[in-house]
Amino acid sequence: MDQSGLLPRRSAHHLLMQITTEGRLMAELIAGGALAQLAPDDRARAQRLATDALRGLDRADRMLKPYLKKPPGDHVMNALRLGLIELMQGEAAHGVVNAYVEIVARNTRTQSMKGLTNAVLRRIADEGPEAWAKRPVPLTPGW
Repeated sequence: MDQSGLLPRRSAHHLLMQITTEGRLMAELIAGGALAQLAPDDRARAQRLATDALRGLDRADRMLKPYLKKPPGDHVMNALRLGLIELMQGEAAHGVVNAYVEIVARNTRTQSMKGLTNAVLRRIADEGPEAWAKRPVPLTPGW
């Protein structure tokens, strides 16, 4: 996998995990150097992804619900949220799916969920924006 696309996604996932599970503030994390290791363009991308995910958290959860029998753990759910956001923004499906499958696979506790991550994100990507527009869950204009 191209590391240039994976690093900002991993960083966005880390930010989202800290915010949703630890109750930390994004400003606190950024000021603490959570994104300092990234190049400026990757830093901006990671922050934008995390911000978009936070703004659309409830909507993303409602859109993911039909694909999940029960909610997975926070690590996997945050990967699915970020993947969904990127797919809705028109990112290349293969890159998005591969990146979030790798993020899930790298965590020893969630390795077994990489198949679920792959299946859900591929199905969302295959259905495309036309199918999402027909769903009762409204999309934000930015998506």
